[in-house]
Amino acid sequence: MCIIIRIFVISILATIGGCKDNPAGTGTEESSFKDILFINEFMASNGSILADKNGDYDDWIELYNAGNTDVNLSGMYLTDNFTISTKWKIPDTVIAAGSFLLFWADNEETEGTLHTNFRLSASNGEEIGLYDTENNGILLIDSISFNTQLRDTSYGRYPDGKSNWQFFSAPTPGNENVSDNKEDAIKK
Repeated sequence: MCIIIRIFVISILATIGGCKDNPAGTGTEESSFKDILFINEFMASNGSILADKNGDYDDWIELYNAGNTDVNLSGMYLTDNFTISTKWKIPDTVIAAGSFLLFWADNEETEGTLHTNFRLSASNGEEIGLYDTENNGILLIDSISFNTQLRDTSYGRYPDGKSNWQFFSAPTPGNENVSDNKEDAIKK
């Protein structure tokens, strides 16, 4: 019964506004990584789904490389505020072709190279942006603006790298997204 109610609530939230209009990326120039790298899934209220190496259940952001070659993310940026596109510089990190990479949005950079200098807001919603390097003009690669998020429920693309966003009651950090909707699984 609880699972049915949870799926029903998730469906209602997706219908009434899991995602706000995205104000980022209004310029005409595009990064060469625009159709290769994606913000694929995130969790803004991680209570018990996945702990980092320190045992903390922190917010996380998953990137997906839909390309056929590995991409060095060194010098690219992640942000939770579109007006500060260079908020957190990604260190020397490679995301393999066709794979996923998880960043901890926990404002605890001292815990490791994949820990950002910001957290996500589940109660008010906010935004996540991925920007190219300074050498490439800090151009927008991908972004999402989101509304209120449920605890231990992720929000992501299904299928991976596509434009459709939905809630996942069974998050898949670091792995292919699996839809809660049985009709989606049949279509895929």
